[in-house]
Amino acid sequence: MLIVPDRKDAERGRIVAGFSQVSRTELYEGMAAEVACESNFNISMRNTVLPARIVRIQEQISSGQLAPSGRLIEPSEKAKRGQIVVHLDLVHPEHRELLVPGSGCIVQSYTTNFEGEMEGTLVAHGIQAMGIIKAVGLRVKAWFGLNSGIGLIGGGHA
Repeated sequence: MLIVPDRKDAERGRIVAGFSQVSRTELYEGMAAEVACESNFNISMRNTVLPARIVRIQEQISSGQLAPSGRLIEPSEKAKRGQIVVHLDLVHPEHRELLVPGSGCIVQSYTTNFEGEMEGTLVAHGIQAMGIIKAVGLRVKAWFGLNSGIGLIGGGHA
């Protein structure tokens, strides 16, 4: 049986991404992100990387529960870490038409939320500078994926 939920028009262009559980403490709603999808590849790199914002972070659920079955479980199967499900909306609504449902994408998030003791420190500026390096890296990865024909290595489905 396949259950297909009804979705509101506002949620139709929403991107769903999985982040490592370790990232959960760093993610927050309203956080800036960028999305690169294989379906948006083009030679000019125009609209290849799209700006987005995190709008919802799903509550943690345990993924290690066992269900009764006749299958033996290998310990190596359970060694994978779980993921946090994050919902993103594109910043520009006209970009929704560029996305092909089910296409492989990579999502990169960037923090600008420095409060308390870290606010205005050299460390905070260093972290923000790393965001620039990550943004360039995302574009380089998309460019190499386009030119080599291998697509986005590590990209999932939107």
